[in-house]
Amino acid sequence: MAISLSLSYQDGIRAYDQAVDKGEAQLLKMGFPPAERPVDSQGIFADRPTLPPKLSALSMSELQDLMGWFTAWYSYALEALPQVAAERNSAFNKKDFAWASIRSEKRSKTSKDKDDEARTDARYVQANTDFETADYRHKRVSAVCRGLEREIETISRAQSALEKRVNGFGKTVSGERAVARTQSAMGAFRSRRGREQE
Repeated sequence: MAISLSLSYQDGIRAYDQAVDKGEAQLLKMGFPPAERPVDSQGIFADRPTLPPKLSALSMSELQDLMGWFTAWYSYALEALPQVAAERNSAFNKKDFAWASIRSEKRSKTSKDKDDEARTDARYVQANTDFETADYRHKRVSAVCRGLEREIETISRAQSALEKRVNGFGKTVSGERAVARTQSAMGAFRSRRGREQE
């Protein structure tokens, strides 16, 4: 008597649903808890930050605070990315399993009729919807990571520009003072020399 190794529909779906949770549990044992959403200065969960309209109006300390805040969010998004990627992969495989399992149940005569019946089965629609949701989350978090990276680069450039302005201004002031001292000394020298020649 042949032994069937095929999983029931519910067992197969449950296996894919538990895949990410098992991975998370293993990471916890390794000392890697899930990423925590950044909180603001009052300890309240914050939303993804946006750049202020005029970075040039900020002081160096304000830019440094902004850099720290964006870096915290970038770290959070980077840690969330593997999780949403794993959830997407799990949902994709669950959808494939659901399709194959449901289609094998159909007793239509033609292949097209079996496909149509499987595609409109409520269980497949649910599995496909779960995949679309997970796929969207993955694309969105990936886009957030890229956006935060660009914004951090923008803040870094603003910091560099401010340093150049401050250092350039300091050099200009020092140069102007040196010129004024030289002119003053030369003026005093000419005045003294003029008196000596009289």
